[in-house]
Amino acid sequence: MEMHGTGKAEDSAASDSSTTSATTPATSNLDNFIAAGCILQSSHDFTRASSDDEWHDGNSVTHIIRDKHLAGALSILVSAGWVRLKHKLVQHTVIVRIYVLPFDSGNRFIERQSKKLQQALSDVLLHVRTDADLWYGDLPNTAPKNFDRWSTPQDGSLFYCFNRIESPAPSPTIVKGKYAREALEDLLEPKALPGLKTLLYPYQRRSAGAMLQREASPSLGPDPRVEPRISPDDTVYFFNAWDVSFTKTPLLLENSRSGILAESMGLGKTVIVLALILATKDLMPRIPPHLETIPIRTSVGSLADMAAAKVTRASVPWKIEFDRIRHAFGEDMRSCVQRIERHPPTYDIPSEPARWNRRTKLPAPRSMYITATTLIVVPRNLQTQWTSEIAKHVEKDALNVLVVDHDKDVPPPEALRRFDVILFSRNRFEREIRDGFDKQGRNPANINMTCSCPYIGSTRQRDCTCATIDDQYDSPLKHLHFKRLIIDEGHFSSNKRSNAVVVANRLVTADHRWVVSGTPAKDLLGVEVDVSSAESSGLSGTLDTLLTQRRQFTSDDITGPIKAIGSFATFLRMEPWAGADGNPAVWEDYVYRHEAFRRKTFSAFAGCLQQILNNMMIKTRPEDVDRDIELPPLVHKVIRLPPSFHDKLTANLFTMVLTINAVTSERTDADYLFHKNSAKARYQLITNLRQSAFFWTGFSEADVLSSIRITKGYLEKASKGEAKCSAEDKKSLEDVLQFATDTLLKCDSWIAMSRFHEIGLCVEDWPIEATTWSFSDSGSRTISTGLTQVHDAQKHVYDRIWTNRNPVEGLASAGVRALSILEDPLKAPEDNLIKSGIPTSSLTGEPLLKKRKKRSQAKAQRRPRQKQSESLKRKCQDVVTEAKALPTRVVGTASSKLSYLLSQIAEHAPLEKIIVFYTGENAAWYIAQALDIIDVKHEIYARGLKAGMKSEYVVRFNESDELRVLLMDISQAAFGLNICSASRIYFLNPVCRPMVEAQAVKRAHRIGQTRRVHVETLVLQDSLEEKMMERAKRMTRTEHREARALEDDGGIREIIQGAKLLSVSDAEKNDPLASVAPLERPQYVWKKAMGDVDRYEKEGADGPAFDSPRWRASIAPKMLEA
Repeated sequence: MEMHGTGKAEDSAASDSSTTSATTPATSNLDNFIAAGCILQSSHDFTRASSDDEWHDGNSVTHIIRDKHLAGALSILVSAGWVRLKHKLVQHTVIVRIYVLPFDSGNRFIERQSKKLQQALSDVLLHVRTDADLWYGDLPNTAPKNFDRWSTPQDGSLFYCFNRIESPAPSPTIVKGKYAREALEDLLEPKALPGLKTLLYPYQRRSAGAMLQREASPSLGPDPRVEPRISPDDTVYFFNAWDVSFTKTPLLLENSRSGILAESMGLGKTVIVLALILATKDLMPRIPPHLETIPIRTSVGSLADMAAAKVTRASVPWKIEFDRIRHAFGEDMRSCVQRIERHPPTYDIPSEPARWNRRTKLPAPRSMYITATTLIVVPRNLQTQWTSEIAKHVEKDALNVLVVDHDKDVPPPEALRRFDVILFSRNRFEREIRDGFDKQGRNPANINMTCSCPYIGSTRQRDCTCATIDDQYDSPLKHLHFKRLIIDEGHFSSNKRSNAVVVANRLVTADHRWVVSGTPAKDLLGVEVDVSSAESSGLSGTLDTLLTQRRQFTSDDITGPIKAIGSFATFLRMEPWAGADGNPAVWEDYVYRHEAFRRKTFSAFAGCLQQILNNMMIKTRPEDVDRDIELPPLVHKVIRLPPSFHDKLTANLFTMVLTINAVTSERTDADYLFHKNSAKARYQLITNLRQSAFFWTGFSEADVLSSIRITKGYLEKASKGEAKCSAEDKKSLEDVLQFATDTLLKCDSWIAMSRFHEIGLCVEDWPIEATTWSFSDSGSRTISTGLTQVHDAQKHVYDRIWTNRNPVEGLASAGVRALSILEDPLKAPEDNLIKSGIPTSSLTGEPLLKKRKKRSQAKAQRRPRQKQSESLKRKCQDVVTEAKALPTRVVGTASSKLSYLLSQIAEHAPLEKIIVFYTGENAAWYIAQALDIIDVKHEIYARGLKAGMKSEYVVRFNESDELRVLLMDISQAAFGLNICSASRIYFLNPVCRPMVEAQAVKRAHRIGQTRRVHVETLVLQDSLEEKMMERAKRMTRTEHREARALEDDGGIREIIQGAKLLSVSDAEKNDPLASVAPLERPQYVWKKAMGDVDRYEKEGADGPAFDSPRWRASIAPKMLEA
């Protein structure tokens, strides 16, 4: 310790006598420098006496540095005044101290922009050691501590850092403004917030409070590009690794008053936003100081008018004070309100002309209204849901809300400023990009000022159609200074070229910008969602365990999500990325550790990343959420169903196609499905293969006959030695050939279903006189027919009940007409093959059921409804009773999954709402038909629906007691939907993507859910589907990321290539009941369809609720186009 003190005294003494080549007031005093570290050199050729214990000026010792490059770098740095050197001889070793002049000192005299000097300083720092003992003249015996020339690495991946964001902890003492502090106190109070119906959870109050605190507390924070370090002499300095700059004091930037609300899915981000708006709805933005001017009156105003104008221009929240006066003294303050309303707060922005010339007139300044309005932009499919959430959580008249959608015109600024919330759909918001253009898309600023339009006739008057300023669209948004702009599910705002971002940046002036998203970037989810996906995949682990598993920095951290975060930083106007000084920092230069001078190596994240995320995002850690709430239990099961006879036929058909392709192509060239050049065809076929586990009618008899012909031809060539065919391959071909000829083409029900593209139903106790509805000529009352056929029969019986006729009269002839297509002769097979042994239908998929022609007869002309007499009612009741007595029941279906699903829905739908996730449009159609037969109300949330319809479907499903089932395309399950009214979820097929599955489950398992949530994934036992699901479970996260499609995984390909035929028993071939998957409880055909007379009277003479137009409209308007 004494020696260290002596060393410091020597520094001070020597500083007065030492000089540099560039002597300036800054460089002459060593106290102005930063102690960077030391360089060690051998004392060879060094003449100073070894007994000398003093530190000497070392600017002249560069000649003893043996590394010529290092010596040259030191020499030019000393000459430029960037560094000072001191040296000391210790035990035949020369210790050279390196002092660096900080960049916040001496800039008046020292050149700081030289890249050559920056390169030289970078090279020198690579040789510097920072041992404290060495700095004070002792040679340490420990491992050397080298100067870290590059940014200090961040320990972790982006996923890890995202999940280590500090939970919000707002404090009213930090907020200086009186009214903002009171609003924050209201938010943090356990009692309900005024105007909010819902009682917030503690973590929701803290998140809303953190947003308010960030908005109301302007402050300065350290520049993330520099990091604090400790020099060998134990002083703190700041280092910028990319720019190779040292400073003694931290660089401070204004902290952003915007951010990302990144609470995890299902934790109530919408209500958090609404709470923030309610708490601050009367707090006005302030006029920007550089635009604040005192208006000049044309005449002397009254004292009251001047006071009112001062109140509004100073952004005093007068509504709050007036409310207090009303409650305290009963004064209505009406006259004061009227006077203040006559003086809205405004300011002017000077306009710049588009071009300057001698005719240019200075445009009038743009007038801006100050308003407390919050502008919210939401995806079109969530706009109705937002409206519903506002009605659900906010008291009536607590917020004045304007919804702008479709072609609705935006009101003028004077009207807009009076709303508390303006709710834009994103599509409508993007249309404001036409500001400055006329209806023809012309901008007057970019058109020649001289008119060249043609003359009118022989006159000298032009027929002018030039674009003028008066014709251009003037967006009202650019005349308002909003309090805040909120983007819900704002992933698009990470794309600076998107129209919405262009409109926001060009037209919207707002004090604060917020992006609301639980997944700010792709795969950037809360670890608790990762736990859910792990559990659904059969894995286990705590939050910490799974977080540790994804802690390592990988190549995925270089692209994609981190770039989106950088774009958010720019959109949210965070410094230094936004570049308020006109020089924005390059995101990738500073958030990574680059281990080369001015070159990007992406070795790791820089230590500043966690600081940036903490400053940008508001997110509560899952352990803190768990202390505040407890969601109902989530039970996830995999239901392995034995495949039905027809499930086996479908699976064997695909196995046949794969086998024939592999053998006849001899597994070479592009004809082979698994050749590298056959990726597109392989993806299509495997997609169809996965969907076929529910049901499939894409193969026709002609396809099978063509495959048989190809197989026989190849076997004949192989027998002649003209083709290479191993004994194993020959056996495989013979097996699929026997299956096709002996089983498939002899199955009447399969032939009928392939022609009709129907799922077969097994119906018991069908009227014996109407067995013409059967796919086969069994003559039995147990028939096999299709979904559409049963639905048509229901309608036939119902129509006859209304007309007081025998319900089954004409049913037989109707069946003949319905199945007339079976009498059509089979077309000759064609070689409709894309690749060897691959029918076109196996790649293009099933015909879309929505495009099939309606087989039912044209509806009878609607009869005017007449008031029924009591006698007629009694007659109708008699007929209905007769129809109800018919014992006809659906006892099974050709699809194991459909049978199980219908059984579950019939059991649980009366008490619980259900979501069914599907992967193919035809599956949704089949299920919808089946639900209509058992009279269960439903909707289909299909990919092709218009965004507005999607939003309405979700709201209607949540609010309507009649709707019990929502069929949803799995691709639509991750877009911020709240469907907590459902408590049972069924996945029609294994998703095989854990993250997608977890996000789908979160649609129901979220805040607001009051029931235990049951999730079931349906899979066929001993099928390719089951093997693929098990393989997907074993895949690591890296393997999932690398497989762009599931089919890209080598393990999945091996499973498909090894497909084998499933055995089919004789009983399944011959017994209709054995060939179907039974329902747990048979469903009566007529009873479920008809209900009671009172319901028919309510529905009217046009038919019951299950009539075809009703259920088709409930599926999707798109499905009516055919």
